[in-house]
Amino acid sequence: MAKKTKPKKPRANPSVIQPEALEPLSPSPRRSWSTSVMALLIAALCAGLYAWTADFPFEYDDYCYMIDNPWFKAGQPFAHWADIRSFVRQPLEAVDDPDLAVNIVMRPIAYLTLQWNHLLGGFDPRGFRVVNILIHALNGWLMFLLVRRVAGKVLTRPDSALFVAVVAALAFTVHPLATESVTYIIQRFTSMGTALLLGCLVLYFASVDATRRNHRVLLRLGAVLCALTGMLVKEDIATVPLLAVGIDWLLLRTRFRIALWRALPLLLCLPFVPVLTLICSHSLAEDSWHLGEAFHLVNRQDSPWGSWQYLVSELPVMVEYLRLMVWPTGQNLCWRPPSYDSLLDGPVLGAVAVLGLLIAGSVWCWRHSGKGHGRLVAVFFAWYLVTVFISSGLVPLPNLMAEHRAYLPSVGIFVMLACVLDVLRTWRPSRGLGVSVCSFAAVALASLSWATCARNEVWRSAITLWQDTTTKSPRCYVAWVNLGTAEVRYGDRSKAVKAFRQAVEIRPRVLMGYYNLADSLVFLRQWTDCLEVVDAALGEAAVEHPLEVQMLYYKGLSLAGMGRVDEGRQALERVLEASPDHFYAHKVLGACFIDLRQTDKARVYLQRAVELNVNDPDLPALMAQTGQ
Repeated sequence: MAKKTKPKKPRANPSVIQPEALEPLSPSPRRSWSTSVMALLIAALCAGLYAWTADFPFEYDDYCYMIDNPWFKAGQPFAHWADIRSFVRQPLEAVDDPDLAVNIVMRPIAYLTLQWNHLLGGFDPRGFRVVNILIHALNGWLMFLLVRRVAGKVLTRPDSALFVAVVAALAFTVHPLATESVTYIIQRFTSMGTALLLGCLVLYFASVDATRRNHRVLLRLGAVLCALTGMLVKEDIATVPLLAVGIDWLLLRTRFRIALWRALPLLLCLPFVPVLTLICSHSLAEDSWHLGEAFHLVNRQDSPWGSWQYLVSELPVMVEYLRLMVWPTGQNLCWRPPSYDSLLDGPVLGAVAVLGLLIAGSVWCWRHSGKGHGRLVAVFFAWYLVTVFISSGLVPLPNLMAEHRAYLPSVGIFVMLACVLDVLRTWRPSRGLGVSVCSFAAVALASLSWATCARNEVWRSAITLWQDTTTKSPRCYVAWVNLGTAEVRYGDRSKAVKAFRQAVEIRPRVLMGYYNLADSLVFLRQWTDCLEVVDAALGEAAVEHPLEVQMLYYKGLSLAGMGRVDEGRQALERVLEASPDHFYAHKVLGACFIDLRQTDKARVYLQRAVELNVNDPDLPALMAQTGQ
């Protein structure tokens, strides 16, 4: 009788992760403990890095999109959906930036939170900024939860997932590149959208692991709600269904068909942002449905980018974002990188080479890594490319580069860097090497924290912020205008004149620069200089625009101040032809006729000035000089 042989146990393939090596899906005391500790640590770091900035003033687009925006003050963003066309056309008809209204239509949830801040505390920056800090802390924690969950399924060492998640989340929390999305109040769009995207992915992959059907349905529903809400905070959150499918398929190695089926509720949300964008574009384009116009919805500057020119110019910008994540020096509120028209331009070729090498390296890691780190590196580099491509290629924006656009993409890069550190930490069974890597990580995080505090210090006042910006971007018109405006706000008109002169030199055809300069020269009573500025701005052109009317008023005032009263009178009479209710023109004309000893005419103009502003303190004395 043949001897029965015991079947051999199949040998484990070291390149395939065994189920027992994976982190358990059910909550364990260790997981709960680490989750609580990370939540407290991230909250403490955010408080230390950002809480002291709570009283820093509003800056730049905070005024444009909130404080000085009449459509923001109208409240209830969703009310505008009843008649989107008429709402988005209001700024256009008022000769203003249509993006002021389009922004509210496209991002109503973010504006709702900003309006709640305004309702509770007015335009006190403290409440606005505290909310921004809390959102950033939430983002760091959600990133930790997401990375630990997905990394725990592909890394063989039990401690590797925790190490990668901790290092990546802490780097994201303390990195100075985040300052523009936290300290800059209006960029709540970016941080809040990121919170909803990360929350969506955390809920989605928790639903994948859920064992009970009702839990799975509730978690999946929560993920869909987060996705839709995020799309109403910032448009690039529309990438979340692609991220969910990509992580599930490429990282967790779920069959593509199953990954698509799981993510179907999220994928059904994909058309939401494009449709809303198309509706806004249709409203601005006088009822013309045009997909190309929709892509250029906010690209309505004087010299708009072409799609190809913008894409080519963004390739070096994408590499610069990577450089800032690894070596964050030279941060700038107003980056002004050069534009390019061809792939053959030197910097563009260099950027293509860098990105091509990184993509090739990621693909190699994904195909050949047996320990899971390579797959994490590849998939999270794809995260960077997908999330950065919206603003750096697909949709042309007025400015080529802004640091807040790297906030969400940086999640992918910090996970990659954490994986590299973990590979070094576990490379050899040497305790000394592991200690060295952990020490390096601690020093790097401390250095990033210091850099964040230093960058936040720049935001302490408008003057320090714009001085820093003009130093780094000396040919940036906007930076010089804002520096001059800040000097006016803080009372130093002489320095304001210097800043406005720089702005006029950079863009000599922009009337606003001349107006700002003339306004400060009038305040300083530098009549001769003011007259030169006005003549350079207006020449002999007809006066039609309100700014031109005001500049003509400054001309009349300067001529009168120089003793050329009759010439000043003629200029001021032209002001009243264009703007009959110009109070100051009536007042100064009255004073001019007093100097010309024509008291009857002076009385007519001064009486009209009284009708326009009865509380002006100078009018009684002037009226007395007319004998009345």
